[in-house]
Amino acid sequence: MAQPLAERLRPKTLDDYIGQKHLVGPGAVLRKMIDAGRISSFILWGPPGVGKTTLAQIIANKLETPFYTLSAVTSGVKDVRDVIEKARSNRFFSQASPILFIDEIHTLLDPKQGNSGIASILKPELDRGELTVIGITTAEEYRKIIEPDHAFNRCFEELKINEPDIPSAVLMIESVLSTYTDFHGLEVTEEAIPECVRLAKRYVKDRR
Repeated sequence: MAQPLAERLRPKTLDDYIGQKHLVGPGAVLRKMIDAGRISSFILWGPPGVGKTTLAQIIANKLETPFYTLSAVTSGVKDVRDVIEKARSNRFFSQASPILFIDEIHTLLDPKQGNSGIASILKPELDRGELTVIGITTAEEYRKIIEPDHAFNRCFEELKINEPDIPSAVLMIESVLSTYTDFHGLEVTEEAIPECVRLAKRYVKDRR
């Protein structure tokens, strides 16, 4: 089955990833970890739709270490235990810790979701360095749920992803424009792109 167009155009490498220079630019903290081939556990937080999941997928492609994915919304304690066992069995002495990617990681601590057992399983694994976790959440949920839980929060580095500025947003559109226009049979002038971004920033504030 063919991938959706948006998925095919998703950046696959750090060189293709536009923006967030404070994280992935030359000498930035996350770029150094990725280039070294070993990362510590961290949580990417920021507004919806700004590239958090894309960046996590790029890291998975770059690092030569087992990579597992879970959704905190749909996964249960058994799923997490299974991943931990797989990670232990696949790890070699000299290899970096396996990586577990958890989307919407804040739900692990939200009592309304009933997933607190998963968080209690992960904490000792993180403390021992048996597992590296990349968590994704929004700014609101990070501040409201994760940050107050000091025992859980201290297991992670906090990495904020910002909403792209206008020049970065223009570059993002320009990098995929020809594929989109060919696919949809459209014509878009060069002058229209920055104007569309400017108007969207001004008037479309509740959607990403």
